[in-house]
Amino acid sequence: MTETTSLFKMILTDIWEAQTCEIVGQVTIAFAQLEHVLWLSPKRIKKLPFSTWEGMAGRVTIPRRCEQIRQAYATKHMDQKREAELDRLLDKVIALNDKRNAIAHGRWGCKKRDGAVISRHRYWKDKDRGTDEAQLMKLRDDIRALRDRLGRYPW
Repeated sequence: MTETTSLFKMILTDIWEAQTCEIVGQVTIAFAQLEHVLWLSPKRIKKLPFSTWEGMAGRVTIPRRCEQIRQAYATKHMDQKREAELDRLLDKVIALNDKRNAIAHGRWGCKKRDGAVISRHRYWKDKDRGTDEAQLMKLRDDIRALRDRLGRYPW
């Protein structure tokens, strides 16, 4: 990774406003729940007993789990409209996964001048993704909505 000058001027800190910490926690929890829904989806599509699926599911990346879901669904159903809807939902999962990774694995910090915080930052893939609470809340809400939609999907 190429380190940026801006990144080196930042002070790493885990001291944030309570609201920001709460939203980040909610994003993390909601995404963990979404991962569980994704983990269960091939089992539901194939109508496998839990014990059978548990033995064969394994640990895979989010994009790979989405591909497993696509393949299982396409093999079982011949409904192009619902398959297209599922593709859109799984594409959203992959996009939200990157945004969640930017929160969970990004570098959070601030810049100070004369001891006072002058700006807050969250760097991911050499870009400042910001710490705007409205954006974080939207991400949380998007993850929750997708989790709920896929959790109720008519497999």
